[in-house]
Amino acid sequence: MEQMKVPEERIIQLNYEDAGLHINVRELRPVIFEGSEGYYCVLGPDVQSGIAGSGNTIAAALANWIDALEERIKNPADDDEVALYAIDVLQASNRKVW
Repeated sequence: MEQMKVPEERIIQLNYEDAGLHINVRELRPVIFEGSEGYYCVLGPDVQSGIAGSGNTIAAALANWIDALEERIKNPADDDEVALYAIDVLQASNRKVW
């Protein structure tokens, strides 16, 4: 799966080992960056086809991304590469996906 390319200066550095982060953020490691209208959190090639969340704060963007992830992996289409990737990674980590 291709991950969105974001200019380095816009990326928010996150400690993905932090136990305070949601387990799915720690496992999937979406890119978090600052945009013109707030913060964005994306897993996949772009905001449109990837699993994306946004918010006025980093925490809000992460929470919105978690909601989008949970909705997207409920019933993924056979050609939804990003959702299928997320399911595979979460299952491989022996964590509950749903």
